[in-house]
Amino acid sequence: MILTNMKKKTATTVAAAFVLSAVMPMAAFADVTYKTVRTATAQPGEAFKSTVRIELPQGSLSKDETEKFRIRVPKNTDNFDVKATVNDSYDNGIANIVEDCKEVDGEGSDIEKEFEVSPRLVNGAVPDTKGYITLDISGDIPSGFNGDYKVTFEAEGGSVFEDGALTIATVGSGTAKVEIDDVQSGSSDSDIELDTIRIREDRPGALDEASDSIKLKLPQGFKWVTDDLQISDSFGSGLQCGDATLADDDRTLKIPVETSSSEKAAYLRLTGLKVSVDESVAKAGDVTVALSGKSTLNPSSIVVAKYGEYNATVKAYGDTPTLLAGRVDEELGKLSIEEDMAGSLREKKSITLTLPENTRWELDADGAPSDPPAEDGSNSDKDSLAIGDWKFVDSEKRILKTTVETESTDDPAKLVLKNAKVSIAPNFTGDLTVEVSGNAGVTGKVVLGKVVAPVTLAAATVPEVKIGVDGQAAGDLVITENVKEAFMSKEEAAHNSDGDELDTTYKEVKFYLPAGAEFTATPKFEVTEGDLVIEPDSASTGYDSGEGQYYAKVKIKSTSTTPSKVKVSDIKVRVDRTVPEGDLIVKVKGNATALNEFVPNSVDRKPFSSSTIATAAIAKVVTPAPVDQIKVSVFKINEAKYTINGIEKTADQAPYIKDGRTYLPIRYVAESLGIDSNNILWDGAKQTVTLIKGDKVVQLTVGSNALVINGAAITMDVAPEITPAGRVALPVKFVAQAFGATADWDAATQSVTLK
Repeated sequence: MILTNMKKKTATTVAAAFVLSAVMPMAAFADVTYKTVRTATAQPGEAFKSTVRIELPQGSLSKDETEKFRIRVPKNTDNFDVKATVNDSYDNGIANIVEDCKEVDGEGSDIEKEFEVSPRLVNGAVPDTKGYITLDISGDIPSGFNGDYKVTFEAEGGSVFEDGALTIATVGSGTAKVEIDDVQSGSSDSDIELDTIRIREDRPGALDEASDSIKLKLPQGFKWVTDDLQISDSFGSGLQCGDATLADDDRTLKIPVETSSSEKAAYLRLTGLKVSVDESVAKAGDVTVALSGKSTLNPSSIVVAKYGEYNATVKAYGDTPTLLAGRVDEELGKLSIEEDMAGSLREKKSITLTLPENTRWELDADGAPSDPPAEDGSNSDKDSLAIGDWKFVDSEKRILKTTVETESTDDPAKLVLKNAKVSIAPNFTGDLTVEVSGNAGVTGKVVLGKVVAPVTLAAATVPEVKIGVDGQAAGDLVITENVKEAFMSKEEAAHNSDGDELDTTYKEVKFYLPAGAEFTATPKFEVTEGDLVIEPDSASTGYDSGEGQYYAKVKIKSTSTTPSKVKVSDIKVRVDRTVPEGDLIVKVKGNATALNEFVPNSVDRKPFSSSTIATAAIAKVVTPAPVDQIKVSVFKINEAKYTINGIEKTADQAPYIKDGRTYLPIRYVAESLGIDSNNILWDGAKQTVTLIKGDKVVQLTVGSNALVINGAAITMDVAPEITPAGRVALPVKFVAQAFGATADWDAATQSVTLK
């Protein structure tokens, strides 16, 4: 059996059917269906008239039997009456399986009636069709009754009919439902035009006759503007409204009902309403109207508008990712730009996204943005907002710019941007904050990433080392990965300015000593924790002429799956007198290494100004070299190799003899005299070499016999010259003497010794 109130929602009907079927016996055929065709509305003590239709399933009646059911209404119902009607056919001529439905005498009370249903015979047989019975039910509602007035159906056991109940009348004053078609947005620039407000009675007379039958009250800072207000009744119920009035400084709108509806429920439409805004008082956000009055209105309040100024806010959307320094293609978190009002982001105006220093947006081989922010369609709600392509506006590639092509019109837009990728300098750590600006109407700063160094350095001990002493032990160094795969081993391709691919390897990790310090042995590298793999026998030392520093390095064969540790031991060093007293700092640095993806001469992976990733003190320089420790350097004619205190080094220009004089390259002579590489200066325009050590400044010029010492010139018997290798050379005696050293010539070994 199915019970249906045609004025109730389908969900309610289905639920009722399930409940009833659980408590009533089931016939072998489909369920009988009870439907309320007309639901009456009445007050306690008033008469009502309702209509119910009963549908019997196909073939449910047999030839030789009749079926009975009983109808019962609530107690104290007066003048209860039921009129049954059976039509001969349905659906354009299909025979009704029911021939007759008549009331029979029974022992029931004044609130009960019993009916007998007989089958129709066609050519002596019951047709295999459905049956329909219409019941017009009337009576007087009991005094004091309120709520749903229900009729109860009762049936004999095994009958096609089943027990059940239907609401056939609603009793009481009733309510009116208030809703608005759409919530419009507006600002203090002009009145906010509201969409249609609908007020619908659930029964005739639900809206009481009163001067304040309906009241709608705005929050502080808002006033009703009723110049264009129109009130109409869509159903023609006969309800008559008087002229609307304003109260409470125009915050309350009163709608009088002069004549209530009687036969039909009213359906009022309020159009043309506007709201003015006092921006000094009004609060941004939802404009919520309180509903009251003599009538019962549901709900008690509704949102009619959204108020705000033409602004937009920026914030991070979702989780903030952890990013690695020294990497390219690091993906930022999502950025949300939300308008307070539709049209806040103005058409033809710009939005810029600026990265902090030492970061830049990714670019392709042509220098154009390769991975700019993309719209996240699933999380955006753009209305009609549309933006253009992103472009660079600065040489550092830190600023991206787009233009608003189409404004939002109906609702405030929410634009979520995703998949933006950046390059991060090796020495950048901390919050990666993107600044949003431009002239489109949005500004703000938002953190879209947390940058960490790929590794950290720590020394087990910090022993003392003395200047000028060979083979001194520094502390063991531990390089710890902060994340898995911090050390890279793969090869990838970067590009130069012509778009050509550059072979790039990330297989080596290097750590540098400061200028004036050098390794006297190759350190030992070993993995002490994790599954990082170092290529065997790949440790070595070298000299970076561009940095003027010595380094130790090792190759990474395979990356880690868990953060690993590399121990560097047997670090033996020598420091010269140019190294200041205090901590001896080593640096993990260098481009195109296992920790740094940036490549010299590349466009899309152009290095930043610093390649330093991490630092640590591995020793402490505590005393200068004793005075009796003499620095001895030996240079041989036509040999690029030379020695300083017995340690062999290589120059790019060998000494040579010209016109009976021995010429040595000035740079290597200066370094052998303990002059820091940073204090060996070359002025190409003036062809002048300047050497600085302590309080002494020595200058000499190519082609000039003048040697200037602290501003005073002395005359040499030969002038410096530039060799084919591009080095400045001259007989070394004059420079050696200027710095208090001696130069001795050994004809037998063809060598010059500086002391």
